[in-house]
Order: sequence, then structure tokens, then C-alpha cells
Amino acid sequence: MKSKTRNMTILTGLAMFKMFFGAGNIVFSLAIGLYAKDMNIWALLGLLITAVIMPFIGVIAMSLYKGDTKDFFSRAGKIPGFFISLFILALIGPFGAIPRCLTLSHSTLNMLLPNLSLWLFLLCICGFIFFCTVKKNRLMQILGYVFAPALIGLIAVIIVKGLWSAPPVGHSDLTVGNAFAHGLLEGYNTLDLLPAFFFSSVVVSLLKKNQPEYFEGEGSERRLFKVMVKASAIGALLIGGIYIGFSFLAAHYQETLIGLPQEVLFSSLAWTILGPWGGAFTCLAVLVSCIATSIALTAVFSDFIHKEVFKERYDYRIWLVVTLAIAFAFCFVGFAGIVKNLAPILQICYPALLMLTMLNIFHKIFRIRFGVRIAVPVTFLGTWLVQNPTWPAKMMKFFAR
Repeated sequence: MKSKTRNMTILTGLAMFKMFFGAGNIVFSLAIGLYAKDMNIWALLGLLITAVIMPFIGVIAMSLYKGDTKDFFSRAGKIPGFFISLFILALIGPFGAIPRCLTLSHSTLNMLLPNLSLWLFLLCICGFIFFCTVKKNRLMQILGYVFAPALIGLIAVIIVKGLWSAPPVGHSDLTVGNAFAHGLLEGYNTLDLLPAFFFSSVVVSLLKKNQPEYFEGEGSERRLFKVMVKASAIGALLIGGIYIGFSFLAAHYQETLIGLPQEVLFSSLAWTILGPWGGAFTCLAVLVSCIATSIALTAVFSDFIHKEVFKERYDYRIWLVVTLAIAFAFCFVGFAGIVKNLAPILQICYPALLMLTMLNIFHKIFRIRFGVRIAVPVTFLGTWLVQNPTWPAKMMKFFAR
């Protein structure tokens, strides 16, 4: 039993890594190093807080609620909790993260196939995602056994070879505070806190299905929590290590990357480090990463719409098609357009979601009952006012007419 549980913990950790590691993780860790240069270590600290520590705090918080997202979000109120869930899933699903992953994949392949049709690419890739997602019981095996090891191996080759013969790091005029703040905000763009809640639900459900004798009955909550914490540690270490490697690569190779669009940073870097074969390595690594993340996001969003919004009145496969169709359409906004639209939303929403997460943890562990229904909207409003400082004056001017 111990051996089986250990294997399940490792598999879960690898699956978590692959669920989280997508387009944003590739692009924004490189962008950090390119921007911060010799101040990269301080920018990395900010990035690791918002892109590694916060998401896995979300995973651990959800494990305390046994993966029940409805129970978790309803502490902000039943109706607000439902709309918070729907809003998060829309951002990490077909309106944000999925098309971002797909556009990054297409941009990377364009390095090798300049005339690759976006329409044809999206049709093929969406068909593949549908095939993988429709068999939900295969999700953990696909992510853990196939995608994660392949991705880790490919990325390790690029990082090790690149740092082995890296040129000197350029000088930056950033202060420590500016570099840290930039990394902190850039971590929001990875989107990783948002899917953490729903990925946890998927993982907990699969753990219970695969080992019902271990995760049910007396003491099962404690055993589930221990497995989730260990698996989270595996996922966090893998993602954090890759962030560090990528950001230092970009800092060393900044002369090669300056002026390039964000979506081609990784492919250009791999070509520089690995030579002509770098394009092939890059295409495979990016496709593996982005498609696997898209599989997880598509499954989570479609499942929510199927069960929570329409109460299983229609076939699950219909919502898979709808989800992929919306993502397909949003791909034509382009990678830069998607990032630009998401950034202000994330900067406003992240603090409120973190507040909800921490209060829910305090509630479960310490039985402390704070005013969640007050604290969360107040945090949201406060963050919104910080982002829009002229709004109160405009409102006063409007009512003074």
C-alpha cells in the first residue's frame, strides 16, 4: 500500500506540474530575465511568490475542502460563489488561457513552417484536445506518464546546455524594489492561482477514484491532505526550478532576444542554444506543454458548464465542442492581444482571491470565522481603486453636475 501511495503521489505531482505549466509559464519567466538582467534574482523572488507559492497555497486550501469548489467558494455567499467560479473558469478556459496556449503553439511552429495556416492548425489541435478530454478517466495518465516526463527532459536539455556556455548578463538600471514589483505583477499573468482551485478538484476526484480504500473512511481527510501537500511540493519544485532556469537564460541571452515578440522568445532562444535542431526541440516542448494544459483546462471548464450551469441536461461532449469553439475564435485576437486584455483583470482579482483562500485556510485549520463576505469584496474594491485612482474624483464630478 505504501509503495502504491508513493507512486500515486509522484504521479499526482507530475500531473499537477503539467496542468499548471503552460504558455504563461514559458513566456513570462523568459520575459522576467530579459527585463531584469542582472537584477533578475529580485524579479524572480516576486515571480515565485505569485506564480508558485500562491497557486500551491490554493491547491492546499482546496485539499482542506476535499476538492469541493462549491463548498470553498460558497463561503463568499452561495450566489457570489457561483459567479466567482464561473468567472475564474471563463478566464482560464476558452476566453483566456486556452487560446493563449494555442496561439503560442502556432507562433512557435511558424518558426519552422512559416506558411502554416492558423485555421488548419487550430482544427487539428482542437480535435486532438477533444479526443483526450472526452475520456476523462485517462487525464491523469496522459498528463503524468506521457506529457510531464517528455517536457521536463526537453526543457532540461535547453537550460543545462544554455547556461553551460552562456554569455555575460547585461546591466540593468532597475532598483531592487522595481525588479521585485515587476516580477510580482508578471506572476499574475501566468494565471496559475485561478486554475489551482479547479485542478485540485480534478486531482482529488481522481485520487479517490483510483484508491477508494485509502481516501475514504476514518482518517481519509488527513491522508488526502498529506498526499496533496507532497504532490504540491513536487509540482512547485519542478515549476520553480524551470522558472529560475528560464529567467537566467533570458538574462544571459538578452542580446539575442531584445525586440522579439513574447510568443517567439522560447523558440528563438532554443534555436540559439541548440542550433538548427533547436527549432524541432522547441516545437515539441511547447506543443507538449500547451496542449496538455489545454486538455486540463478544457476538461475543467466543460465539466463545470455541464454539471453546475446546465445540471447535466445536455451531453458532456456538446460542452467540449462549445468550449473549443469559443477558444478557437479567441485565438484570432493573437497572443499579445489576449495578454493585454487579461492583465488589468488579473491585477484586480488576484488579491481578492488570495484573501478568500487565506480566510478559508484559517477557517479549516484554526476554526477562525472572519467576515469572508465582507473582506473579499472590500479587498476587490480596494484593489480596483488602486488600479483606477481617478475614478472617485470622476464620480464626484459626475454627481456634482
